[in-house]
Amino acid sequence: MPCAADAGKVKRIRNSGRVTVGPCDWRGKPLGAPVPGFAELLTPDESAHYTDLMRRKYGLVARVGLLGSRLRGGSERMVGIRIRLDG
Repeated sequence: MPCAADAGKVKRIRNSGRVTVGPCDWRGKPLGAPVPGFAELLTPDESAHYTDLMRRKYGLVARVGLLGSRLRGGSERMVGIRIRLDG
């Protein structure tokens, strides 16, 4: 998922990489138990690869979401995040 390179979550990932993720609704209300994991920041080439996969899988919905990212600062200001779950 692309994210601004100077966002708080990116700074926290750079510091430790430990994350907790869980299912939620579109408002962020938790729908299940959280699971610990590890996040890592992607290189620009890796980010571009996953962005292309999102466009192919989700079509117009992904393009609209990615348009918002581009309008906020462009692809050079964005960084991809890969999350691996522990459990």
